[in-house]
Amino acid sequence: MKVERVTVEQLYALPGFEEMIAEYATHAIKKMPTPLYRKEAYLPLEEKGILAVWCAMYGGYVVGFASCLLSMIPHYGCGIAIAESLFVRESVRMAGFGIRLIEAVENHGREAGMPAVFFSCPIGSEFKKVLEHRNYSAETTTYVKML
Repeated sequence: MKVERVTVEQLYALPGFEEMIAEYATHAIKKMPTPLYRKEAYLPLEEKGILAVWCAMYGGYVVGFASCLLSMIPHYGCGIAIAESLFVRESVRMAGFGIRLIEAVENHGREAGMPAVFFSCPIGSEFKKVLEHRNYSAETTTYVKML
C-alpha cells in the first residue's frame, strides 16, 4: 500500500489503470461531456511544470490518483494549487489512500510556495466530510451552465 508521485506516462501504464478510470468516469459531472482522459492533454501541462500526478497502489494495481495544477490568480497576486482530480476506487476507500493523496497535493502546493490549495467535490459527496475534517472550509459554490 503506497502513494507516490509518477509521471502521466507512468500512470497510464500502471496495471489497473483502465479499470480505475472506468470507475472514475461514473462519477463525472453529469452535465459535462463524457470525460476523455487523453494523456496527450496532460503531457504539455506536465512538461511546463503546471501539472503533478500521484498514484495510490495496492496489491500491485493502481487504485487511486490525484492531479494538481499550479495556477496564477491575478486577482490575488499569487498562485494557488488546484486539485484537478482526486479519486480512490470504492473497493479500497477507508484505507487511507484519499488522505495520503490529499497530503501529496498539499505538500506539492506548499513546496511550490502556494498560499492555498483548492479542492472541489460533488454536492452530497462523502468527500466533503473528509475535507472538513482536514480543516478545509467551503468558501465558494461553483455553478455550471452548459453553453
